Amino acid sequence: MNNITKIKESIFSFLSKVAEQRHLIALRDGMLASIPIILVGSTFLLLGSQWEVINKYFPTIANSNFGQWYSANQGNILIPFRFTMGMLSVYVAFSIACSLAKSYNMPILPQGMGAVACFFLTMKPVNIPIIPNGRPELLIKLRPLGGDGLFLAIICGLLTVEISRLVMNLWDKISKKENCKDNKESQDKENSIECEDKEDSKNSENCKDNKENQDKENSIECKDKEDSKNSENCKDNKESQDKENSIECKDKEDSKNSENYKDNKESQDNIPPAVAEAFMSFLPLLIVIFLVWAISYLFNIDIYSSLITMMKPLEQMGDTVYCVVVVNIFMHIFGFAGLHGISVINGVFFALWQKFLLMNTEMHAMNLGAVLPTITAYPFYQWFIWVGGAGTTLPIPFMLLFSKNKHLKNVGKISLIPSLFNVNEPLIFGIPIVANPIFLIPFILAPTCCGIISFFAFQMNLVYRPFIEVPWVLPAFFGAPLCCQDLRALILLAINMTVSAFIWLPFLKAYEKKLSESRKKSDEK
Repeated sequence: MNNITKIKESIFSFLSKVAEQRHLIALRDGMLASIPIILVGSTFLLLGSQWEVINKYFPTIANSNFGQWYSANQGNILIPFRFTMGMLSVYVAFSIACSLAKSYNMPILPQGMGAVACFFLTMKPVNIPIIPNGRPELLIKLRPLGGDGLFLAIICGLLTVEISRLVMNLWDKISKKENCKDNKESQDKENSIECEDKEDSKNSENCKDNKENQDKENSIECKDKEDSKNSENCKDNKESQDKENSIECKDKEDSKNSENYKDNKESQDNIPPAVAEAFMSFLPLLIVIFLVWAISYLFNIDIYSSLITMMKPLEQMGDTVYCVVVVNIFMHIFGFAGLHGISVINGVFFALWQKFLLMNTEMHAMNLGAVLPTITAYPFYQWFIWVGGAGTTLPIPFMLLFSKNKHLKNVGKISLIPSLFNVNEPLIFGIPIVANPIFLIPFILAPTCCGIISFFAFQMNLVYRPFIEVPWVLPAFFGAPLCCQDLRALILLAINMTVSAFIWLPFLKAYEKKLSESRKKSDEK
């Protein structure tokens, strides 16, 4: 039993470390920060892609003035989509760099802008005349700034911060060495001055003793010269007073200089942080941008095209039923360990799923009604697998309402409304499902089965493939048809919920029975 506990603790510890990995967190947070841009673009795509529906099902509206205006301005309605989702890679490069820089306590905004600059430098502009027979203009294609350049944007965001951090650390080490050297030289100089002051003080005392002896001899030998001596003493006193006044003036001048130095130091400390961060980031960003420029233009390497070629196998594997199974297994293992599995998996796969979504949206915007290229865009998981939250738990609260166990029935009542809006923490921690061995199998099996069913339904084009991002807090019976623009999505959703209910039911019954037996034993005692 102790060995099993140790293995369990080691697994949970490993999963926790993976979930807290700095670069995965930066990737996850950076991608999540782009969701508002995605939602705005999806809204305009939704507004601008209804002509086929209007023309087919509402011919009266299609032939009206509004219908004619809508048909003529469909391209203009889609312009915000082009500059939001169509340029998603630019925003992602910025947000990921800012997220990683924040974790290192580095200047945030300069790193984000540096990542965007590096990303643009990988795009080779072309000379094309905008006006026929006009002057050629440098232009950048819009397509690489969207879904196609997403992985390149991630790399630019991460590498910009890491290279800048390396340069800053090296610069700090060099500065510390120079400061140590200066401090040592200053200390040696102070020691030398102190020794000279001691020697001068000793010589001055010797001179004073000699003078006193001489004065004494002169007094004994020549008493008659006492008046002359007094006169000389007065003169000496006057000179000594002048000397003291001179020293006092010098001390005041030194004090004034010290105060001026202090004021200068305070004025340096009062430099606005934004100004200090800008100058601190100059050298690192100069080196990063120079490296990207040298690779792209001096060595003539097309970074964007090379990366697209390298990522093709990953994209092909990512849009398969095998990937759907693997993602659900690992995500729910993390979730069973008490971690937020979706957040962990998003750190690895979210960029790929958003790329698939952009590919679908671009295809739909260019050719309404065409078969979309990918299946497993992010809405595929959100609205057909993780319905109600991780574990496809939406049917559970409804089943718990009929439970004979008071605790389970109360959990069903409390978790019903949140589950409709895809928040299932009251459910999975209230039963509990997390770290409860009885529910490990259905927690993994239910979403995996729903994923397989949904994949083949979309592959056979029984339902139009998802291409619109819908806010995840909507109930599933709204989100599923909206993301596909197909009412048949509701039928697929109902099938998945039925399958999930049948998988969960025997395990819930077994747990209910266990609770009843435990209560009987406690009553007998």
